[in-house]
Amino acid sequence: MGQTERRSYSQNNQNYRCKKFSDNVNRCGLMDIGCSGLKFTWSNNRQGMSNTMERLDRALCNAEWRTVFPKGAVCNLPRTYSDHSPIMVHTEDNLFSAASNSLTWNKDLIVQYNKTLFQEEVLWFQKSRANWITQGERITKFFHTSAINRRKKLRIDALKDEHGEWINNPLLVKNHIQNYFISLFNSEPVSNLDHWCNITTHKISHDDNNLLLRNISTEEIWKAVKIISAFKAPGRDGFQAIFYHKFWDVIEVNVCDFIKNCFQSKSIPPVVNQTLIALFPKTVIPENIKQFRPISLCNVSYKILSKILVNRIRPLLQDLVGPTQSSFIPGRSTHDNIIITQELIHTLRKKKDLGRYLGVPLIHSRISRNIYNGTIEKIQKKLSSWKAKALSLAGRTTVIQSVSSSIPSYIMQISKLPQSICKQIDKLNRNFLWGDLERRKKVHLVNWKQVCKVKQEGALGLRRAEDQNLALLTKLG
Repeated sequence: MGQTERRSYSQNNQNYRCKKFSDNVNRCGLMDIGCSGLKFTWSNNRQGMSNTMERLDRALCNAEWRTVFPKGAVCNLPRTYSDHSPIMVHTEDNLFSAASNSLTWNKDLIVQYNKTLFQEEVLWFQKSRANWITQGERITKFFHTSAINRRKKLRIDALKDEHGEWINNPLLVKNHIQNYFISLFNSEPVSNLDHWCNITTHKISHDDNNLLLRNISTEEIWKAVKIISAFKAPGRDGFQAIFYHKFWDVIEVNVCDFIKNCFQSKSIPPVVNQTLIALFPKTVIPENIKQFRPISLCNVSYKILSKILVNRIRPLLQDLVGPTQSSFIPGRSTHDNIIITQELIHTLRKKKDLGRYLGVPLIHSRISRNIYNGTIEKIQKKLSSWKAKALSLAGRTTVIQSVSSSIPSYIMQISKLPQSICKQIDKLNRNFLWGDLERRKKVHLVNWKQVCKVKQEGALGLRRAEDQNLALLTKLG
């Protein structure tokens, strides 16, 4: 049970039992189907400060079940006489056809078959958004399961309206979302902008202004195209940046003429400005529309225009933005704000629970492993055993390098983790690498310290958590 699945004023004394349950789920290669409806499924039915609510009831499945029932969903129903909420699992029938084993393959058919497999792999690779996995192995099952899980996570089955009443009808849910954002982003005409004069004391010089207004070159456009992530979600036209990267020699003239014309005419065609809006949940189980974050899915042409503007103004940000702003400015870091806040906490030491700042726990007493349980939970979710079953050793290595090592790196840059936490992270990475599944532990063929040596010495180049922590702390000086 994660930290977001409990609401109580009392301390949770069941951390060990929750960890054992999570470990058993992971060993069995199971995943949480997720749910809609009530966020918590159990209550002690007490009032005031004594009330405790938790999500105890859930449905689990393996990767095979998720593949067979891609639209399978769980609905938490209201409690009646019991202190537990009943849960209902919805499935849909699927028809399967087994391929005949008596086919005689010839050379041309095998080539076509491999081509089809590759196209299928690329399709599910793009849908899964797992861009940290390299292609080259038949891991369509992994991509397929990842895409289904992602789709289920983003699916909105029901929402609470402004009166706290649940809306289940798809059409009413759609209208509710649309009306909310129309009201939120409604604009009013502004005739007087005098109050904007005091926003900043910094001004752009005449020379800097000439640099910003210089003509757009083909090299500048190609530079903007290259820095766009290849497999980011496409816009309305359905094209990803990988298409522009691969076929730039074919489309270069048309794209460059279009971009240059937009800057010269100081206008963008309406079709380019059309954007898809995707809603990403801010919480594990969102209940109302305010718990979703709108994300704009722009087409590549719009991204090229914006990248050019960003590249031109970036060198001037150091002088235009005040010294108290640390994010998105070259040479500055949000870690500076966290360290200053932490120093203030050490000075005050008055409140009992100061929560988190920028995703980092504010420590005002002795450091314990419980402070970093959230980090361990995130790593465990990323290193689910069903992924280990679907990936090869090379694929599992890539997951550890690109996903697991990045989760704790943010907090590692501003605080030294307890040795027990570092050992726990190494253990999770080690077990995932060798594919420990269910109740069967696999043999770890190479010592972990040897695995973490550099590739030039014949190792995999993975990083021990403690070494990574110390290396990142050196950035503080």
